[in-house]
Amino acid sequence: MCDTERSLANSLSASIAVALRRSEFWLVGLLFTGAFVYVASFPPNLSASDEGLYLYEAKRIVEGQALYRDIFELVTPAAWYLMAGCFWLFGVSMATARLVTAVIHASITVVTYATCRVVAVRPMLSLAAACSFLALCQPVWPYASPHWLSTLITQGLLLALLRRQSFHGPRAPVLVGVLAGILICVQQQKGVVIGAGVAIVLVVDALLDGVTAARPLMRTILTYALGIVVAVVPILSSSIANAGLQPVVRALVVHPLFNYQRSFHSDWGEVGWGTGDLALYTFPLALKYSPALLPLAVVWAIVSWRRQRWRELRMLMTIGGFAVFSTLSIAYYPDFIHIAFIAPVFLTLLAWLLERPIERIKKSTAPVVIMGCIHGAILVVLALQLRHNWLRSQEQYRLSYMTAFGRVNFERQSDIQMIERVNQLLADVPSRELFIYQGYPSLYLTTASINPTPFQLLIPGYNAPDQFREVQSVLDARRVRYVLVVGLFIRPSDPFIPYLNQHYRQIDSRIPGIFLYERSDRA
Repeated sequence: MCDTERSLANSLSASIAVALRRSEFWLVGLLFTGAFVYVASFPPNLSASDEGLYLYEAKRIVEGQALYRDIFELVTPAAWYLMAGCFWLFGVSMATARLVTAVIHASITVVTYATCRVVAVRPMLSLAAACSFLALCQPVWPYASPHWLSTLITQGLLLALLRRQSFHGPRAPVLVGVLAGILICVQQQKGVVIGAGVAIVLVVDALLDGVTAARPLMRTILTYALGIVVAVVPILSSSIANAGLQPVVRALVVHPLFNYQRSFHSDWGEVGWGTGDLALYTFPLALKYSPALLPLAVVWAIVSWRRQRWRELRMLMTIGGFAVFSTLSIAYYPDFIHIAFIAPVFLTLLAWLLERPIERIKKSTAPVVIMGCIHGAILVVLALQLRHNWLRSQEQYRLSYMTAFGRVNFERQSDIQMIERVNQLLADVPSRELFIYQGYPSLYLTTASINPTPFQLLIPGYNAPDQFREVQSVLDARRVRYVLVVGLFIRPSDPFIPYLNQHYRQIDSRIPGIFLYERSDRA
C-alpha cells in the first residue's frame, strides 16, 4: 500500500471515529456482524448471467489470463482483481464469492450508519437508515457484483466529502480524489459522472468559504485531480501493458457508449420481465420515487439560506448534489435494481430530512418515551421485512446441488439437469472446452468447462461483427466439439446460426430453451 492510500485509510478511519461516540462502537460492531451473518445465510443461488460472468472472468484471471486481451469486458478491472485475489487466497468457489459479498454489504451498512451520524442524525434513526439498505436494497440484487463494490465506494466518498473539513490544507481534495479514482477503476460509467459531481461540490464549497481567487480554486481542482490520477493510472496502465491501448479503449470507451446503449434500454424504475421475482423482495415504487426527496432538500436549503444556517446549508448541498450526480450515473440503465445501487445516498438524505423536525419536536413537547417508540416501531417493521426476504429466498432456492464451483442452490430442477448433461458430454473431452451462445456463463463455473473465446456473452448488436468472426475462427482453430445455444432470444436473422448449422449438428433439446450442438466436421 502506497503512502497516499495508507493516509486515505487512516483518515477515513479517523473520520468514522470522530463521527461516532465511544459508546456506539459496540453498536457498529454488532451492526457489521449482524449484517454479515444475515447476508451470508442466504442460499448461494448463482445468477446465470451477470454474476456468472463476473465470477467466471475472475476465475480466468486467477488462471493467468488478462482482461481486454484474453477476456472481453466493458468495465474497468478493479472489482475483477479484488474477486480474483480472494479466489487466489481462499479458493475458487461459490462460498468465497458470497462471503466476500457479505463483507461488502456489511461494510455498506456500517458506512451508511456512519454517514448519517456525521450529519448529526440520531443513532436510532441512523440505524434505521442502515437497516433499510439491507431490507430494501440488498435483496434486489442478491449476487456478487461490481455494482455493490461501487455502492460501497460511493457511500465512502460521500462520507469523505462530509468529513473533509476535518482534513487540513490540500490533503482533503487529494484524499477525496483518490476515492473518486478508485470508483472509476471499479465502474467507469459511474465513476466519471460522480467524479465530475464531486468536483462541482468542491468548487461550490470553496466559494461558500469565500475562496473567490482563481489560484485557490485551481489548486483545489488540481489536488483533487491528482488524487484521481494516483488511483487510476496504476490500474489502467497495467491493463494497457497487458492488452494494448486499442483493445482497452474499445472495451472501456467505445463499447459502453455505442454497443451497450444500442442494445439495452430501461425506463426509470422499470421492473423488467426478467426481474419480476427480485421485485418481490422490495418496494419498487419506493425506489422509483426516491429522487422525490430532492425537491424537499431544495426547499430546506432555501430555508437554511434565509435563516443563515450555513453548516446546515453546506450539508444539504453536499448530500443533495451527490444524490443528483448518483442519479445521473445510472442513467444508462435506470431500472429499479440500479436505483437500489445508489439508494444509500437517498437513505442518508431521508434520515437527515427526518432528523430536523424530530429534533425540534423532541426539544418542545414529545417525551423521550414516545420518540423511542417511534424509532422502535420503524426497526420492528424493518426486521419483519428482513425476515420476510430471508424466508422467501430459502423457499425459492431450495434445491441444493454440489457443483464444480461448490454447493449452489437452484430454483428449478432443469438447471441441475443441464449441469449433469454437460458433465456427461464433456467426460470424454480432455480440454473440457465448450462455447455457450448467446450467454450462460455460470455454466462454465458449475461444470468446470472452459470457454476458449474471450466472450462470455455474444449477442447480435451488443457484439460487433468482427467479434463474431473472432469466435468462429477460435471454434474452427480449436475444433471445439460442443456448442450450447440459449435460444430464448434467437431471431431468424441471427448471424451465428448459419455458421452453427454449417459446422455443427443439434444433438439435444430436452431442456426448454437450451439446445446442444456437436461439431459435425470433426476430422
